[in-house]
Amino acid sequence: MICKIRTLILLMVLLAGSSNLVFGQDHGKISGIVTDAETNEPLPNANITIEGISLGAASNINGEYYIINLEPKIYTLVGSY
Repeated sequence: MICKIRTLILLMVLLAGSSNLVFGQDHGKISGIVTDAETNEPLPNANITIEGISLGAASNINGEYYIINLEPKIYTLVGSY
């Protein structure tokens, strides 16, 4: 009886620990800094979008932006100011 309980507890621990492996997915992040080509100054509030999908971001006061929860693959970014 005690052996069955120990086995059941061990099985539950192994299943709980492996659930991340079963349900986990790889997600990536694109980040960068938008700057003026001539002065090299950061551009705040520039819009960065990913071509073909409706994800994007606006740069902060330092020109920095990031877009999260992306599948790992190659994307084309489009900037507007």
